[in-house]
Amino acid sequence: AGVRDSHEWDVYRLVLSENEPFKAHRDPITCVALASPATVCSCSRDATLKVLQLEVSPEGGEVGMMTRRSFTSSDPPLSACAISHDTKFAVATSWDNYVYSFSIPNACVVSKLPAHDDGVSDLHLDDSATRLVTGAWDATVKVWGVSPATGAIDPSPLLELYDHENSVQAVRFDPDGHHVAAGADDGTLIVWECSSEVALFSTLVSPAGRAVTSIRWARLPRLGPAASVLCSTEDGFVRLLDLRARQLAAVQAGCAVRCVELDGRAVYGACEDGSIRVWAVEAEAGELREVTRRRAAHEGAVTTVAASAGGRVLVSGGDDGCIRAWNVDFVAGR
Repeated sequence: AGVRDSHEWDVYRLVLSENEPFKAHRDPITCVALASPATVCSCSRDATLKVLQLEVSPEGGEVGMMTRRSFTSSDPPLSACAISHDTKFAVATSWDNYVYSFSIPNACVVSKLPAHDDGVSDLHLDDSATRLVTGAWDATVKVWGVSPATGAIDPSPLLELYDHENSVQAVRFDPDGHHVAAGADDGTLIVWECSSEVALFSTLVSPAGRAVTSIRWARLPRLGPAASVLCSTEDGFVRLLDLRARQLAAVQAGCAVRCVELDGRAVYGACEDGSIRVWAVEAEAGELREVTRRRAAHEGAVTTVAASAGGRVLVSGGDDGCIRAWNVDFVAGR
């Protein structure tokens, strides 16, 4: 999910209740995505994409998983994935320069598109499932048309953006589809207006020039209707910026943050040290305040996280090839 609207970001206590890990892939997981609270899409360096079904026990609480579909692209690893809200199709990017689209009901490849001149690192499917943005090691960002009925990707891009000078590692549409944000491996974050293809800003979010690892968008009601950009970096920074590149809140995690996610009440971080961190946004204080840290969430680094729209389930993937579902319980008050 690309954005979370919130009426309350002052989270004072949060509990992550773990479920048994599910060994989904033989190699590190590069991305997980949620289409609904019950459907998970994952991809891995083992070149497979999987669609999983979450199963909640009748007693409630316990969450299990089963594989619904499994697709193999080619030998090179898959770097990122997304799934349409209606679970008709999933898309994935690969180090082989291609973008793939898979039909989930028909269990087949719909599109195999040579999208870039170098490995494709990230993608994001907009909420209407009609546009896809990709970023690659060739330092370009491209926007593609998609058929929401079949998942077929148009062979020619709608937009091509060339402002980055280094490999692009993370991309994201804003919730309205009016802007695209992309981060590169030199720590530069750029936001463009789609209609004009003009860059609104370019800013360095990593003082050490380390890679931007993920991007999300958030709305903070107290700051007005405009969405803000949330990004994480290899040197452990998580920053929230407005569309003028002004920093609204930030935290230094002390280790690489591989991915960030929001669920409307909190920010989740997938961390290199194997932990999942949870922060509350305190814009007035200009900080992200840690409210929970789940140590040893995976064996090795936690590489990716995704939250359900209702904020009750968090899914994580790691270098151990496992996916874990976490029950999220919030308690307000200090």
